[in-house]
Amino acid sequence: MKPCPDYEVLLTLHASGALEPAEQAQVHAHLATCAGCQHEARQLTGVLGQVALPPPTPLEEARQEALPRQVVSRWRREQVKQAVRLRNGGALLALAAAVMLVLTVTLPGEDPSRTEQLSTVGLAATDTETVFEQWASADPLQDELELNGGEDEGGWTELDGDVDLASDDLLFLP
Repeated sequence: MKPCPDYEVLLTLHASGALEPAEQAQVHAHLATCAGCQHEARQLTGVLGQVALPPPTPLEEARQEALPRQVVSRWRREQVKQAVRLRNGGALLALAAAVMLVLTVTLPGEDPSRTEQLSTVGLAATDTETVFEQWASADPLQDELELNGGEDEGGWTELDGDVDLASDDLLFLP
């Protein structure tokens, strides 16, 4: 006798105890009327009964219940260790940067990039500083006035004395 093709999968699930209550009721109603499906259900139950695991012992049940807590606590410990490593690594990097900054500022020596720039220009560092100091102390307007004999290119002359002129009262002298 052959089982009904529509019920082959349902009979396997019935034998393993994996059916929903509505499907279970449907399979029981069909088994009451079909001899081929009854025979198939008995065979599947016998085969699956041989490979079924024995029920867990109380010790195994306790271990299974404790497993999620153990996994979570182990995960938390790993997270804390990782956070500590990251924090310590960041602190060491910050300390190294601070030491490098202090050493760079306090140790005597020339900046290699500055030396290269000065060597290409052909001036020593002291000559450059001297030229810069002379340039900074010079009055560029004074040089212009000396070249023009007191007059600028546009014909402006210096007024003697303290004269308070508004911007529209300025005179243009030829």
